[in-house]
Amino acid sequence: MTDHTGLDVLVVDEPASARQRPEPWFGNLLDWQRDPDTDMRCAWHGGRTRYITKLSRGDADAHKTRPGWHMWDDDRDGWHGIGPLVGTTLRTAYQLAEAWIICPYADMMAYPRLWLAVAGNRVAWELGTIAKDDQQPRFKLTRAGVTVASIEPVFLGRGGAVSVRWRAFDPAGTLLASGTRWAETLAELQTTL
Repeated sequence: MTDHTGLDVLVVDEPASARQRPEPWFGNLLDWQRDPDTDMRCAWHGGRTRYITKLSRGDADAHKTRPGWHMWDDDRDGWHGIGPLVGTTLRTAYQLAEAWIICPYADMMAYPRLWLAVAGNRVAWELGTIAKDDQQPRFKLTRAGVTVASIEPVFLGRGGAVSVRWRAFDPAGTLLASGTRWAETLAELQTTL
């Protein structure tokens, strides 16, 4: 799939058939609750509560944005405001919001940069020389057409906090590298291949 900028992207939640549908990487990692006072959805992560809120067409027009589910930004000074659009359905909003909240900023800026496909309501990863594995939710690294390793994200939960870790395996399933950042995992992998 190619986005509007011409980048090739891996769509995590769009498999070839529903029968082979893998679990989405995002969307079920945080414990989302409905806030009865505000009707927003909220989840605890990183020492604070994160919110998403749904804007109707009228509310969206008033904020000069599009209708749908948005991050609800709040800073340390208590300012609140409408953040980026994360989905038109609650399911896709959870997926995009979790990607936004959980993934380290360094991974969002590194390769394969996390691509928040707001227009397409999908969580995707930018691709280049690293190919999508159609059988598993992971990336294949190939050399001369032969798969030499695969890298997959692993989501860890501890005390209500969720973090992402990258693991690289050889074709036999042996762990080759592991790190909290994509770049460090790839660098470690390159020293072992």
